[in-house]
Amino acid sequence: MPEHKLLLGTEDAWSSVDGKKLWSRPGGSPFVHGAIVVANQWDPKTRTNTLLGLDPRTGTERWRHKGLFSRHSPQRGQTMRPDAPLIAKVNGDGAKLVRIDPGTGRTGPVLTLPEKHLLETYCVGDLVFAVCADRGVDPKGGTPPDKRRWYALESAQFGEA
Repeated sequence: MPEHKLLLGTEDAWSSVDGKKLWSRPGGSPFVHGAIVVANQWDPKTRTNTLLGLDPRTGTERWRHKGLFSRHSPQRGQTMRPDAPLIAKVNGDGAKLVRIDPGTGRTGPVLTLPEKHLLETYCVGDLVFAVCADRGVDPKGGTPPDKRRWYALESAQFGEA
């Protein structure tokens, strides 16, 4: 959004040009992906996540996917390349990933990895890196899993979104 150079907080968007608050939307860890803002919305009652695609100018919802979560983002403060794949975790057991077309919200087929837990995803160019483990992070002490495995997948393996 060139006229404002959008700054994102945990729920709010501001203009870095004049500091004006542009919109507010409950959700977690929003990031810019090409021409859209992607945000996670957690419902503690149902313990489910909904992935949202938001208009960067208004915060208006363009699409939503219940049961998907995205940790896939660049380093803080950077914008995803418009052609970078948007990969989301499918909530539930196992390491399941799906590709989403950021502009339309269409999803491709689910890709299942042979691991129990998916910790993170990263994209570099046309490669998707998935960090998987034998278990999740211990919620009490924050102890990381014992065994981790990295997968490097070509975005073409996810099919068309």
